[in-house]
This record gives sequence, structure tokens and C-alpha cells, in this order.
Amino acid sequence: HPLLLDHEKMREVVRVERFSDQGEGFLALFPNGIDHSWNAGECCGTAKDERVDDVAFIQELLAEVSRTHCVDSARIYAMGFSNGAFLSHRLACDLGDTIRAIAPVAGTLGIPEADCKRETPLPVFAIHGTDDQLVPYEGGPPKALHGIFESFGTFQAPTATDAFWAQHNHCFTSTVPDFTRGEVSCRRHECAAPVTLCTVEGGGHQWPGGDSLLLRATMGHSTDDIDATEAAVNFFRQQGL
Repeated sequence: HPLLLDHEKMREVVRVERFSDQGEGFLALFPNGIDHSWNAGECCGTAKDERVDDVAFIQELLAEVSRTHCVDSARIYAMGFSNGAFLSHRLACDLGDTIRAIAPVAGTLGIPEADCKRETPLPVFAIHGTDDQLVPYEGGPPKALHGIFESFGTFQAPTATDAFWAQHNHCFTSTVPDFTRGEVSCRRHECAAPVTLCTVEGGGHQWPGGDSLLLRATMGHSTDDIDATEAAVNFFRQQGL
């Protein structure tokens, strides 16, 4: 979930039960961060300020769910929005092969690239809007709500995060078009573990295809030209879901 929201609002926005409840055979887990926040490195809030070990929390949570449900430990995926997207990158780095693939929306790598401990390739499907005022497309600190977000520091640009994972995965060829519709264009690095960045032209800090967040003047435009949840589930299917 993003900063300031919780698992219930995240469920309302992504509506992933459309797929998990219709014979897809996967469990959808919605955890809650401390004070509506996650410590994902550069982002965000109380969890970051108090250095909460959210990586260990997720690791323990997965272990607990595995004790009560039938879980294939080789097929665990992470998708997140904003602060949760930052967390998905960090989990992929710090939990190694525990995370098979990630689908972050409106969030980038929040730890130094040199601190990413992952050794194996990671499939990545990311979505980001060019007019995101909280996690700017060109990188840097938030442009909006400075009274709340002024202590967040500098965020990596989505293109830089895309390039990092492509290099990590040894994707040395140029990108190819993966999806284009209206405001959305996706380009993929073709290699054993694909890395895709979907750009929403004029898109704000939103989950495409989901319910628009409050404070639309700050969060910006939300597109329906791609359903981020459906795209993430389809991507995970391609990675063995």
C-alpha cells in the first residue's frame, strides 16, 4: 500500500480478487505497514524515520502464511503502489530468490544500487506517469505537498531504475515495444528475465485502471488505457504464476 493509506484502500484500488477468486490459484496478501508506511530506504514516513525492519516483517509474514496455507515458495511475487512500490524493489534486493518478480507502480529503487544484494536476475514490470508530482519521472524530491513530504530526500528516476535492473539482468540489447494504447507506452528489455517500463504520458501519482486517489489536484491524472492490476497478473503469469 502507499504512504498514508492501508491494506483496505489498496484492495479497493487494485481489486486483485478479480483474478485470485476466479480459479487463478494464487493467494493475494495485503499487509499493513507501521503508521501507514514502509521503510523502503529513501521512502517513506514513520517506518523510514524509525528504521523499521519491514524486510524482516515481510519475511516473517510469508513464513506464517506458509504454515497455514499451501504456498509454493518458488512462486512469490510482489506488487506495490508508491511507498509499496519502493518496498517491492527493496524486497527483491534483500530477500533474493524469495521474490520471483515484481510489478511496482509509481515507485523506484529506494536504496543505493550498490546495496542491492540480489544475485539472480529479476523480472520487472513497472508503470510510472510523466506528471507524477510525488515521485517525479525525472527523479528528485517530491514537487507537491512539501509540508508532508519535505523530508523524503531524492528519488531515483524510473528510467534509472529500469536501467539498473536491465543491467543487473544482463539485458544488453535495446528495448522493444511491448504495449501501446492511448497515453500508455511500454518498452521491454528482452532477456531471460525481462524488464519493462510502461510510461503514462501526462499520468500522475495513480494506479492506472484503479479508483482515483483523493487529492486529485496533487495526485494528478489517472488513465484507463492500461489496467495495472491485470497487466501485473499477466506478467506474473508469464513468470510462472
